[in-house]
Amino acid sequence: MIVGSIANLDNQFLKKNLYSEQHLCLFDPQMVNLKHPVELEEFSRVEHALVSPDGRLETQVDKLLAKKGFARRVGVASRNFLTIRRLLIGRKLLCIVPKRFAQSEMDNHDLKALPAPIEVPDFDIDLVYRKAFRADEKNLWLRELVSQVIK
Repeated sequence: MIVGSIANLDNQFLKKNLYSEQHLCLFDPQMVNLKHPVELEEFSRVEHALVSPDGRLETQVDKLLAKKGFARRVGVASRNFLTIRRLLIGRKLLCIVPKRFAQSEMDNHDLKALPAPIEVPDFDIDLVYRKAFRADEKNLWLRELVSQVIK
């Protein structure tokens, strides 16, 4: 089983939607002074950290900003979310991250999150499993348990 946002799922797998994820701007409030609501100009002026699993430094956020006549500066990128905290603490950076990730980081560290000034599309988090195991009793039990814990 996999829990995540998986595009182009192979036909040997099935998925069950767990929830839809939103995005927030995560930052160190001792280094970055953002007020709610965040203005697009201010958002564009602050250097960004970027999570890019594929290594690209341009995302849908950049396309949305360009449509509004703005651009952001990406100062640093990481291939995964686990390193973002270390990149943000003590630096003048902000990063658009999933809401649940931001909440966890705020609970455990002195970071702050605010809604982005642009509409970043939500994405679905699914439980993905092999079609061959859809009726397997143990697999059914585990899928139900994982679904309950995550919800």
